[in-house]
Amino acid sequence: MNKKEFSEIISLIQIAYNKQYLKEEIEVMYDLLKDFEYNTLKIAIKRLIATSRYVPNVSQIISEYKQIKRDEGYNKILKARELGNIKTNEELDKAMKWLDKGIVPDWLDKDLQEMPMSENELENLQKEFEEILNN
Repeated sequence: MNKKEFSEIISLIQIAYNKQYLKEEIEVMYDLLKDFEYNTLKIAIKRLIATSRYVPNVSQIISEYKQIKRDEGYNKILKARELGNIKTNEELDKAMKWLDKGIVPDWLDKDLQEMPMSENELENLQKEFEEILNN
């Protein structure tokens, strides 16, 4: 993420919480968040704004970001199962366990990155995943 994109992120927080950061605070935050994907980070910030009346700290922002990335991974794993790339329940269970631990083998990561998904597909897969968890 570049500095312009980061300034948009900071602006979201400042406007939503009527908060003005010091220059030093912004520099520290940028140093900690600069390697994160802009679009995912923006979604994380918007979720935090929608659910918390207090200004999020960097740790909360990172936690929300990681949760979004995990959700994306689960959705892609379920899509891979649907497409036949993951053939057995054992393979599905292993993939889910790796993702839970934050470990994604290179072969699985490559397969997941090559799978395009529309917003509708993501929503449908999220519903399917929730149904699987609830059963």
